[in-house]
Amino acid sequence: MTITIYTGEKHSGKTTFLQTFYENNLSIRGILSPIINGIRCFQPLHSNESIPMESSSNGGEMVLQIGKYTFSQASFEWAIEHLYKVANNPSKNTILIDELGPLELKGLGFAKTIIEFLDKEKDMIWVVRRGLVQDLLDYFQILNSDSVYIEIIELKPYTNS
Repeated sequence: MTITIYTGEKHSGKTTFLQTFYENNLSIRGILSPIINGIRCFQPLHSNESIPMESSSNGGEMVLQIGKYTFSQASFEWAIEHLYKVANNPSKNTILIDELGPLELKGLGFAKTIIEFLDKEKDMIWVVRRGLVQDLLDYFQILNSDSVYIEIIELKPYTNS
């Protein structure tokens, strides 16, 4: 099993890079988290369909809270359902998840899904902010496994010069 981790600073163009780099690779599917009209969303790779990631409700909706951010539990469930469809499709070899971070380190967000995919030995592509890579590898106990190949790719911010 291979896990490729794309890392870089916040707002350094990681999602945009992945959209462009994998747009023609149909064996890779998953979830991106682009900003669409100023709103962070979940969007399946190779699709224009999207759903807002953050909660817009003032009450009644199940939410995931991390710091100042409030995420919609229903939106995460929608994204996770899409990831399971990808994982169960034998023609899709690699699962892309944009992005893993503080929620997963608390056992929330995509954490349980990642654990299941690791147990199934699914190849994955993760997007992770630079300062969280080691914490996530430790949390998911990846470095204790001889059957996992880790590739970490540092993305530098794009500058138009």
